[in-house]
Amino acid sequence: MIDMIKKRRLWYALSLVVIVCGLVGIINRYRQTGDAMNWGVDFTGGTAMTLRFERPLTVEPVRDALIAMGLTKHTIQFSEERDVLIKTTIMDVPLRNQLFEYIRSNLGNFDVMEVDVIGPSMGDELKRSSWIIIIAVSIAILAYCSWRFEWMYGVSAVVALLHDALIVVAVSAVLGVEVNAAFVAALLTVLGYSINDTMIIFDRIREKRDANEGILNKVVINQAIGEMFARSIHTSVTTGLVVTALLIWGGHSLSVFAVVLLVGLITGTYSSIAIASPILYELAVSKKGVYE
Repeated sequence: MIDMIKKRRLWYALSLVVIVCGLVGIINRYRQTGDAMNWGVDFTGGTAMTLRFERPLTVEPVRDALIAMGLTKHTIQFSEERDVLIKTTIMDVPLRNQLFEYIRSNLGNFDVMEVDVIGPSMGDELKRSSWIIIIAVSIAILAYCSWRFEWMYGVSAVVALLHDALIVVAVSAVLGVEVNAAFVAALLTVLGYSINDTMIIFDRIREKRDANEGILNKVVINQAIGEMFARSIHTSVTTGLVVTALLIWGGHSLSVFAVVLLVGLITGTYSSIAIASPILYELAVSKKGVYE
């Protein structure tokens, strides 16, 4: 078993390299496009249309029609059997009429149920709400871990969560993943998965500490990690297989969700073992009067 605590500076360095690469990607993208991330319609604003077709459709013909009209940034949702909700970049009336005519001639007749303009202010509100949710989740986890364990465990868990969020954002920036509502949902799912894995390892660390007369040291933490290592890897692999299948066969509409989940599974498992536990050790060492 690898001495995870002894090699903790290596794990810190690896994470830092990935985060720095992501920051470089964000800076380059900002210089080229004026946007730090590949913001989706949910954040930038656009046009939302609900169309009711005479016959049921699948997502691919609708997507092909949008791409043919140059609307590469879009989301498509189906409600009931024949209603299709399309969100795309802001269109003027002539372009919208051209799109309707193209869809009607290629996909069949439909009724326009609703057309709305999603203003940039709504996108800004979604950005603020996303940040508030992440901050609130971090505070709640800190409070819960401090109550369930000790403040050191809470701080370590929050550091690991922020690490996961930064890694996901960094990799998404490098890959050019579109940031939309599905991205936010996947990110929150990743944080939940990561904290669950971290809590399981922390619980084992506490058991080993209590069996060691309350002393929390390098040996105790390494033993706890070693005992839970196989469990963490097996859980991540089995979950990763499902997410990979979702990425391959789930279609374009689920690609963002699947990519973020896959990246998050990897970094969440890694952070629980190589970030949260070493951070806990660092904090334990700082309390020399209690921990040895």
